[in-house]
Amino acid sequence: MPEEPGLLDIDDLTDPAVPSIPGEANDTGMADVLSGPRRLEDDAIRGNFTHSDSQVLGAVTECQRLSVKAVGEGPPHDDVDQNEGKHGTGAYIDDHHRPSVASLFSGVIDRLDMAERPARSRRQAISGQIGHHLGKMTASLTVERVVDPHLPGTSALVSTGVPAPMGAVYEAAGSTIDSVKMIQVTWWPGRHLTVRYMVASSRGALAGENQVVATVGRLPDGALVVEGPEGAVGVWVVPNDPLLPGLPSALDVPTVSSLLSSLGSNDVVTSTRLRSYRPGRRAVVEVRAGRSSIYLKVVRPSEVTALHERHRLLARHLAVPDSLGFSGELGILVMRAMSGVDLRKVLRGEGSPLPEAAAVAGVIQGLPEPPDHREVRSSIESYPRMVDLLRRLVPEEVDRLDRISSAIGDETRARSVPAHGDFHEAQILVEGARPVGLLDVDTYGWGRPGDDPATMLGHLDLLARSCADPRRPLDLARGLQRMWDRSLDPVDLRLRTAAVVLGLASGPFRVQHPNWVDEIRARLALAEQWVQSAARVDERNLTDPS
Repeated sequence: MPEEPGLLDIDDLTDPAVPSIPGEANDTGMADVLSGPRRLEDDAIRGNFTHSDSQVLGAVTECQRLSVKAVGEGPPHDDVDQNEGKHGTGAYIDDHHRPSVASLFSGVIDRLDMAERPARSRRQAISGQIGHHLGKMTASLTVERVVDPHLPGTSALVSTGVPAPMGAVYEAAGSTIDSVKMIQVTWWPGRHLTVRYMVASSRGALAGENQVVATVGRLPDGALVVEGPEGAVGVWVVPNDPLLPGLPSALDVPTVSSLLSSLGSNDVVTSTRLRSYRPGRRAVVEVRAGRSSIYLKVVRPSEVTALHERHRLLARHLAVPDSLGFSGELGILVMRAMSGVDLRKVLRGEGSPLPEAAAVAGVIQGLPEPPDHREVRSSIESYPRMVDLLRRLVPEEVDRLDRISSAIGDETRARSVPAHGDFHEAQILVEGARPVGLLDVDTYGWGRPGDDPATMLGHLDLLARSCADPRRPLDLARGLQRMWDRSLDPVDLRLRTAAVVLGLASGPFRVQHPNWVDEIRARLALAEQWVQSAARVDERNLTDPS
């Protein structure tokens, strides 16, 4: 391992804390409130909104008489996936379909004054005040660094107060915002910015605590659109993700019961819970049925058939969750739960037995050849885009970024082996010291020999920075590295690992860590140590990197 690694935090290696969004019978979350994207079309109302709740509600009531249409301005956005597809079909509301104010919630406020409005907090607990001030400090730093003149609307989303588009949405729903906090920020400069917030409200159609997502750039079909002087902003309340149309259904107990019944299950569904969520990309829902759990993976409908086939193929060779079936229309894959505990939890614990390095490496040795041309994007192919982001987030580290980038260089190796594509410790299930399962095969395809090993080493090195006993993940990483050094090019392995760490460097910013600038710097220092380790290996002529 590189010598003297810096202390790091790896909260970004999993999604930010996803508060439970339970699904009970007759509980569909906010599906009726945000059932689709709508744009106000009447010039008589456009621009006449004020910040008075009564006036906004009156205007929304007036909207019931107007034609409202869905957004269709371009392809849905995604910061990683290349196979993008449209799912919005357009929707109209006319005089024959006049929902209530709460269910209409057209809230599409054109030319709205986008000035910030302070949150009206009723919570005065000391702990709440501490959290509020920490959030303000983090948000202030984010506001300072997230500047994108090529992406109109950025400053409207990254705010130390209540973002104006969200304030407009909540006012239109007759709701008062008590508190708001950014919990996830995904920014690809010049392309799009997506922010996930936790918002608390004490009244109106959006009363309670909700996750709200806002995005600028390429707005997905199906997003509620708020327009202001800086441009259009797409907004939705989780679980009503316009790119994941199956998510509300996956959380609805009666719908899930029908789905499982159609697959031959007689178990009674008692609850659903959102376990992880990446806006516009994927979600995982845990379903309690009888005495067991079933997991629903929600993806874009265009992707679910291939994902089902991938699970079925790999289940014949490896211990992966078998697909019990899927809904092509909703983009829902039904997966059987597996026994075991993920290795990350075991590594973070104390006293639990750990699997041998050979057993961990052996988890992916049985990967079959992919039947198609699906390719794994390597860390070396991916890191240049991350460097562009990091230059903006930590401009004082430009020289270090240039040194690391120059050392890693370009991808020169051909894809020649089956690869998991995201092989790290949280993807492995263990019982005792024995690996018993492999998770998350979405990225399975053709890769390079060093891709999966480098991903594992980079994640383990970061994990050590958050463990009570860092020796546990570091000992496993050292054992794996010694083994892989004998079977792979050790210089290439280290450079790929440096690229993995570099690719994870923006994680503290993404989850809005209170000290994300220093955390990013620490990760850059670790990536540089891997580069230096590669240089020392090369100097000792342990291998010919050519």
